[in-house]
Amino acid sequence: MRGSAPTTQAWVAARQAEEAARIGATSTVERALERAFTAYDYARPHHERSWTSFFGASRLGSLAVSSYGRLGHRETDSLAGSLLKSLSPSETKVRALVVSDLALSAAANADYDRADGLARQALPMAVRYEASLAQDRLWELTETLPQPGGRGIANDLRQRITSGLAGKRQEA
Repeated sequence: MRGSAPTTQAWVAARQAEEAARIGATSTVERALERAFTAYDYARPHHERSWTSFFGASRLGSLAVSSYGRLGHRETDSLAGSLLKSLSPSETKVRALVVSDLALSAAANADYDRADGLARQALPMAVRYEASLAQDRLWELTETLPQPGGRGIANDLRQRITSGLAGKRQEA
């Protein structure tokens, strides 16, 4: 591994993967995630830079889930399932983020029933634990849904997320 600060290198590569996934650059995502996981093998987050101490294995995993989910990758659910099983009970924000990413992925693939079920799990966690990244994903999910125009699960889902997140803002 060249250079120093492998935690920083892992974080930057994982974020690159997430952004590349937004534009559908599959090969860039795969290479960036490979670099991220390789760098993380050498990482010591709490012993490097203070601003990377947040970047643990669960956060790396959540970035991989986000990247795969945005691509509609066939391994998204498997990766997310493994990650969710490995999380400690205190990792509530990561759990909310992963479930929100799964809901977003389902909505992007027009699986609104699944998106609804996942959003029902994610929304209370995102609000209760003030998981801002998960809340951002839920807002993004509402933007991927078909335009409002009446009834249906997509419209109900949009309303549920909007009222749940908007209600949180009013309390603040």
